[in-house]
Amino acid sequence: MSDGDLKSAGVGLRSALAEIHAFSEKHDCGGFTASFARAIETLDSGGAKRHGYHKDLIPDGAASGLATCLLDACQSAWVFGGMGSWNDMSFEGVDPTEYDRVSEQLFSTLNETIQTAANVSCALNPW
Repeated sequence: MSDGDLKSAGVGLRSALAEIHAFSEKHDCGGFTASFARAIETLDSGGAKRHGYHKDLIPDGAASGLATCLLDACQSAWVFGGMGSWNDMSFEGVDPTEYDRVSEQLFSTLNETIQTAANVSCALNPW
């Protein structure tokens, strides 16, 4: 795993976030739309604007700035599980198909990005 893997993960995450943010905004999903916007802002700022709840998820110096940025964006975008979560929502008509598609895309991309950031960080710091 390399920094190139992180860049590729970031591109995929940004794309998934753009699609789900557009869907969320179109359907007035309030707090979810804001969560996706915060994740996008973190990515677009290169990690300068961090919004994740767990600021200490990665100890200082244990990961590259890009890995830290990606993990922070993933925290903001994680809307799955628990009561009142994104996957509790439903839409009628054509939208259920789109909802399922953008939701699955984000869920998969978040998990892949978290795994990539953790693996690259581990490779860089073999404790």
